[in-house]
Amino acid sequence: ENFITKCGKAKEGKYTTSGCTVGECKLWCSLHCLILIEPTVLDEHTGLKTFYTRFLQETATQNILNGSKTDGIMSQYFVKPEGM
Repeated sequence: ENFITKCGKAKEGKYTTSGCTVGECKLWCSLHCLILIEPTVLDEHTGLKTFYTRFLQETATQNILNGSKTDGIMSQYFVKPEGM
């Protein structure tokens, strides 16, 4: 949260000017895994949540998630253990 604020683009949901660097792609993938496990995980982190939501709405991201670029929708790999 502090780092996205330091980068100066938190309100845009970006860490860099392009908003689509390899690092941002990797971060989004990690956050997406967390969101699938616990949907409220970013609720108290507005900068990260803005980044996640912006990246999620990108056409390229949607093409991967909806399976049009991956020959089908990928199933969830990480799951929350029962009782947690």
